[in-house]
Amino acid sequence: MKVLVDLVTDTVSVEGSVDELEGLAMDYDSYIDMFKSQAAFFVANQISDPEKYYDELT
Repeated sequence: MKVLVDLVTDTVSVEGSVDELEGLAMDYDSYIDMFKSQAAFFVANQISDPEKYYDELT
């Protein structure tokens, strides 16, 4: 699954299957809100590689 967030237009595009989200604690809209929030955080903090960012936290 790939999630593209456009912070300027406040739109989210999900490419691929969202089946992996099924059965988890949050509903689809909550995940979309979370993706938007994370994207804004990455931009505000000039994080260009989120995977590397999270790897360095552990």
